[in-house]
Amino acid sequence: MSTLKADTIQSTGGGAATLTKQQATKAFFNINASTPAIIDSLNASSLTDNATGKFTGVLTSAMSSTTYGGTNGATGADTSANSTAVTALFQTTRTASQFSITIARFGGSAASYSDATHSSSVLNGDLA
Repeated sequence: MSTLKADTIQSTGGGAATLTKQQATKAFFNINASTPAIIDSLNASSLTDNATGKFTGVLTSAMSSTTYGGTNGATGADTSANSTAVTALFQTTRTASQFSITIARFGGSAASYSDATHSSSVLNGDLA
């Protein structure tokens, strides 16, 4: 068996090499929802603030279909005395180039929308 060692792998055109037959992370958004602003990202074009706790993330390079997978999580400052956790929910209404982020805090018997200071979304699947 041979061993291949390299520090950088590029395409023949000098850009990033295309991964095939892999389901690696294709995008992530780390946002401050209270600002709102993208803190760090991969394959992220923009973030739209639709309302308290409701955002749309737009991808730089579209996914190949709407069947990609994703996970979210949120933490941050919450001044509600009865709030026990802040969670981001991945919405099922999405396109190949954008998806919805909904952040809710849960406390007592009800949930309410919240602008958490940190929310992260990771998308897996194939790029178009």
